[in-house]
Order: sequence, then C-alpha cells, then structure tokens
Amino acid sequence: MLTFTHTGLSEQNARGFIPGTHAFFDRLEAWLDDAEIPSWSDRYASVAASYPAWS
Repeated sequence: MLTFTHTGLSEQNARGFIPGTHAFFDRLEAWLDDAEIPSWSDRYASVAASYPAWS
C-alpha cells in the first residue's frame, strides 16, 4: 500500500500537480511491472486534458 499526500498546495498550484502526479504514478507502475517507463512530459501532456481547469 502506498499513501501519497501533497500538503501546502494552493488551488492554483494543484492544477499543475494533479496531472504531474498521475504521470508519476504511471511511471512508477511501469517500473514496478518491469515495463518501459513512459516519458514524464509526454504522459503529463496526454493526461492533463482529462483534469478540470478550475477558475
């Protein structure tokens, strides 16, 4: 089990952290599965649109 917590983020900063955290966990999953690790920036770009752009 992994517990991952972000603290001290403003809502504005959280917008960038959410897809970045998603990309990080996808890379971790690939590493644990001994699979090819995806590019962080490519993965970030592909998942960012799935998250809301709060205003």
